[in-house]
Amino acid sequence: MLLAVVLDLALALACGLGAPGASSADDELFTAVLRAPPGEAAELALATLRANPVLEPGDLETVWGFVQRELAALRLVETEPLLAALHERYRAPWTAVNLALVRQKLGDYRAVDALFEATVRAERRRGNATGGLTSQWGILVLGTGDEARARTLLERAYALGSDDAAVVLARWDLALDRPRTARRRVRALMLSPEPPAWAQRTWGLALLTPRRPLSDLK
Repeated sequence: MLLAVVLDLALALACGLGAPGASSADDELFTAVLRAPPGEAAELALATLRANPVLEPGDLETVWGFVQRELAALRLVETEPLLAALHERYRAPWTAVNLALVRQKLGDYRAVDALFEATVRAERRRGNATGGLTSQWGILVLGTGDEARARTLLERAYALGSDDAAVVLARWDLALDRPRTARRRVRALMLSPEPPAWAQRTWGLALLTPRRPLSDLK
């Protein structure tokens, strides 16, 4: 029951990261891919990507739109190699998180862990913040049912300043009847100029003192 209470919010937050914004550059490189039948399009996109070491911004936008279309159609097995190739080229958080989402849904949990570990290390070496990545990692682990490990990762992300981790953990605290802890986690978010909607909802629930069934927290 605890997992069901928290997972609705967690999965809403773990929706992947978008590719960098693209310009209006010519995107004819992947025109054939967009016109190909579903059974051939992913392979053609992968071949086109490998044949072109450098993509113009418009081409990247087009291939990323294609990836989103294929994932929406649940063609995960066909799309995973293309996402892996994009990550191999760009080695960015947005490629890592989206590849991890697909691999998690395919049940390759070890690959998900290895991918996040490598990406977090790389971002640290670059001097970049890793709270968001660690939060996404914890949310995906929560989706596998490993609550103890997910909590460890989310607490780490929270310590690194992740807003998503703060909200997920606050909802988790509410499910455990810890409203004071929940309020502490989201108080800083509520003081921001534009508090996230999920933070506002969690704050409101944390202000309700009567004990209620876990199902009421959804």
